[in-house]
Amino acid sequence: MRPLAFSAFILAAALPMAAQTTSAGPADASSTLWYARPANAWMTEALPIGNGSLGAMLFGLTSTERVQFNVNSLWTGDEKDTGSYQAFGDLFIELKHAAPTGYRRELDIDRSVQRVAYTNNGVRYQRTAFASHPAARVAIARSASVTLASSARYR
Repeated sequence: MRPLAFSAFILAAALPMAAQTTSAGPADASSTLWYARPANAWMTEALPIGNGSLGAMLFGLTSTERVQFNVNSLWTGDEKDTGSYQAFGDLFIELKHAAPTGYRRELDIDRSVQRVAYTNNGVRYQRTAFASHPAARVAIARSASVTLASSARYR
């Protein structure tokens, strides 16, 4: 059995949001879940991404984002019990965006991508996350409409 390679790539990009568009076009509305506010509850509101063995629940918070990780080797229960996966850990991204407007949080099911976008103090911010099976990683890319406006502290 191969050892689990766990890591989260946090890619901070100071590129304009226009550079984030793809040739694939907009998401199909029938396969996209979207919300006009961040998640409060893990079980019923956070959006999941995963690659079959590594998963994450993303809350879409704007002051301090919370990304809760789990891995398939952290299971409680047995063959007779339904059991459940246990949290592996949390990553907190301190953004300090206290008064966002134009907020949208979405999970594009067809593309397996989670996005959060909003405006704070005249700057448009976006975070995009996905889980890669071949790379055994969860990746989160951050961007802002103004160069060098996207700073954060990770813990």
